[in-house]
Amino acid sequence: MIYSSAIPTDPQLLEALRAAAARPLSRAERRAQRISFIYSCLDASSGVSKGQIAQALDAAQGLCTAPALGVPDARIPRATNGLAG
Repeated sequence: MIYSSAIPTDPQLLEALRAAAARPLSRAERRAQRISFIYSCLDASSGVSKGQIAQALDAAQGLCTAPALGVPDARIPRATNGLAG
């Protein structure tokens, strides 16, 4: 596929994208991206929610003491979509 730069783009949008790309992510933004990435790697039938992923991350980082997913080791089920080995 050939991409063309002839597609008109709103200059204000381009400037907002440049500014966003130049700004470092906050801790909360990085955490939200991490949760979203993990969630997207899970098989749809896993039944794991973003909230459970957040709890598992907190547990793995020592931020809480309760088992994150109701299992002693707070492991998130591996994806079966070929992305996880």
